[in-house]
Amino acid sequence: MDFDSESIAALAADMGDELSGARLHGAMVGGLCGGGADAGVWEPVLEAALGDAQIGACEPELRQMLSLTEAALADSEYTFEPMLPDEGEPLADRVQALADWCDAFVLAYAAAARDAQREQMSDEAGELLEDLTAIAGGLDPAAMGEDDEDEEDYMQILEFVRIAALNLYAERRPGADVVLH
Repeated sequence: MDFDSESIAALAADMGDELSGARLHGAMVGGLCGGGADAGVWEPVLEAALGDAQIGACEPELRQMLSLTEAALADSEYTFEPMLPDEGEPLADRVQALADWCDAFVLAYAAAARDAQREQMSDEAGELLEDLTAIAGGLDPAAMGEDDEDEEDYMQILEFVRIAALNLYAERRPGADVVLH
């Protein structure tokens, strides 16, 4: 199985007609960052973020994608990227996908952190989650044009989201490096 935005989108389509690849990937990353990689925890975490998606129907593929996603998060070269539509798609569609990714991330993170019964999160982690929540609810795809300035703004927000996810993942893993932004 390939690990790219198209394969994530295909898996999402198999799980539910209305589920986007961006939302599925955001939920996987949020669950992993919140500590939901343990056996028996990932399914309820994804259900909390994805609603009525048919998770059980795609379990082997989903487990493989979760494994690949965790490997990307743990990569010492920081190559992790949110799986979103590529640059060829209209900017408004990419902005909507990023908002969906952040929304699913926050929901899955909260469910995983609750289920993992971990210690209190740091102030920095709390601020990052607040920022991701604001991005999820505050991006207006209709307000985005196709000019260079809007594209640059999108790329800066995307990079912030990428670094936030890496830092939230590192916080749950003793000895992991926090990425400066």
